[in-house]
Amino acid sequence: MFNIKEYFLAFIDCLTFSALSKNEKSICVYSEGAAYFPYLRNVLEDILKRFNIPICYVSSNYNDPGLHYKHINLRTFFIGSGHCRNYFFSSLNSYFMIMTTPDLDKFQLKRSCNNLEYIYIQHSICSTHMIYREDAFDSFDAVCCIGKHQMHEIAARETLYKLKSKKLIPMRYFRLDEIMEYKVLEKTRTRNDKSLNFIVAPSWGKNGLIESGKAFILVKRLIELGHQVILRPHPQTKRNSQDKIKQILETYENNENFIFISNTQDVKSFYMADYMISDWSGVALEFAFALKKPIIFCDNEKKVNNPRYKKLKMEPIEVFTRSKLGCIWDCNSPIEEKIKKVQNFKLDEVYKLEKKFVFGQEIGSSILLNHIESILKERRIIP
Repeated sequence: MFNIKEYFLAFIDCLTFSALSKNEKSICVYSEGAAYFPYLRNVLEDILKRFNIPICYVSSNYNDPGLHYKHINLRTFFIGSGHCRNYFFSSLNSYFMIMTTPDLDKFQLKRSCNNLEYIYIQHSICSTHMIYREDAFDSFDAVCCIGKHQMHEIAARETLYKLKSKKLIPMRYFRLDEIMEYKVLEKTRTRNDKSLNFIVAPSWGKNGLIESGKAFILVKRLIELGHQVILRPHPQTKRNSQDKIKQILETYENNENFIFISNTQDVKSFYMADYMISDWSGVALEFAFALKKPIIFCDNEKKVNNPRYKKLKMEPIEVFTRSKLGCIWDCNSPIEEKIKKVQNFKLDEVYKLEKKFVFGQEIGSSILLNHIESILKERRIIP
């Protein structure tokens, strides 16, 4: 819905940003909104600690907490998601643009004609070649990868299609640390001995649990069985399928065994849950690796945004790990059968899988910072 106040705020911030010299906006960090700030926060903080130069944080969402981050070298700008944002990207004149939005130069977000480095930050542990569009990362100069699988996939695509090589940068997936470090003082609801707490956290798209209507049936059955349900929709589902969410809320919003989580930054709900039910969402890998809790995976149609993903001859991690991190439910048989199975499931391989697919804490963002520093020195922005 068009918001005239936000439009004018975005317009003013765009003009203010454009008036800055290139050295006054040396490094820009862009976020689509509040849901993506957790994936950018550590990188932003590390850049501010490492470099004594002007940094800009830019967001398309007025409620993004990043816009309220305070630092002597940081300026923040709200640019909306319409014409102002399109103008901002097409005219950007900086040294770096760091973002976690794929499909650069494919739709509204275009590369600027000015000479700057575009760096992609991952917001999922998933593979890069199935759930994303085929050319989602082709227009970036560098891609930060949170595991060797992502580096191998991107390099294999470059070799297969003879594409220009990108700088592939190993980096820690900081979201895992945020989840593991969170401490819950107490649970907010009482429960009987037999009830379980399930967090239903699906991906988005036409075949997703919420979009397909299967989530409504699932929530209904779990509550009938006396269990507690936390529904955590993907930000894109909240944006594109409000009617489906409304149907669930109108039925269960006042039920004491139902909680709706609209803020995907929230990790308290992970600790409240005994188990997760998901489809093809990357959040399932976060839940298993960070909390060592098993998952019921819904065997609905794969989330495929790249029909040619099999050409790489690499099985996506979100396919490979399903049977190792929980049990698979066909969405038709009684869910109670899988509940019984998941209660006895042993995550014997979870530590080995985490080590295999996620770089350790010792890597942090150091390699990314070294890459940025080398370019800043090359362009004589820093001594």
